[in-house]
Amino acid sequence: MSALKERKGSDLINEKSTKKSDEVLELMLPGASKDGLDLVKKLLCFNPTKRLTAEQALEHPYVREFRSKDAEINIGRVIPVLMKRLEKKE
Repeated sequence: MSALKERKGSDLINEKSTKKSDEVLELMLPGASKDGLDLVKKLLCFNPTKRLTAEQALEHPYVREFRSKDAEINIGRVIPVLMKRLEKKE
C-alpha cells in the first residue's frame, strides 16, 4: 500500500482487505455473477494505483458481455472543463 503515506493506515487497509470483504460483497449483491463481483471489487479498490481505470473496466469480462464498441462515440480529445476541475483538486 505504498500509495498511503502512513504505515498505520496501510496496516488497517491490509487487515480489512481479506476474504471477508468478498463475502460482504456477495451479501450486498445477491445473485451477482463471479465476473460482476470481481468488477465491483476492482472498482472499489482503496489503493488508486491498483484500482481499475475506465478503460480497464470496459475491457473486463463482465462488461465485455454487453459492450458494443461499434456503438461507442469517441471524441478523440480530453474535455477541457473536466480537466480544469481535476487540476483544481491537485
